[in-house]
Formats: sequence, structure tokens, C-alpha cells
Amino acid sequence: MVSSPALNFIGLDNGSTGHATVAGTGSQWLTPKLYLGERGNGTLNVEAGGVVTNESVFIGTYPGGIGIATVALSLIHISEHTRP
Repeated sequence: MVSSPALNFIGLDNGSTGHATVAGTGSQWLTPKLYLGERGNGTLNVEAGGVVTNESVFIGTYPGGIGIATVALSLIHISEHTRP
């Protein structure tokens, strides 16, 4: 398990690209807040039994930001409802 105590960004800045994959039974990422494609391009893949647990996920936060979350045979737990 990976536990991240701070904010986590995948694709933070204009022109940036970031990818993260959590795959396999027993693979887990615990993070309070996750930003996918804040101003850049961010991709999160959760597959094959991987688990991501967080309070909030923000996808494509600003104009030009592109965020993609793909979940296949896995779970993403979000404890807050995030409004656009």
C-alpha cells in the first residue's frame, strides 16, 4: 500500500502529461485528494484488483485540463461528493 499524506497531481501544469497505474490484488493507493489533469493531461488506471481510496477526485479541473480514470475489475473509493 502507498499512502500519500498530501495532495496528489497527475498532469498538473499546462503541457504536462502524467500516468499512474494501480494494478493487482493487494495494490492500494491511499490519498486525501487526487487531481487528474488539473491543467495538463492526467491518466489513472486502476485494474486487476487494485484499489484507490481518497476523499476527493478532481478531473479536468481547469480549461485545457484533461483527466481520464479507467477502472477495470477494481475499486475507487471516494468519501466526498465533489461538485463542478
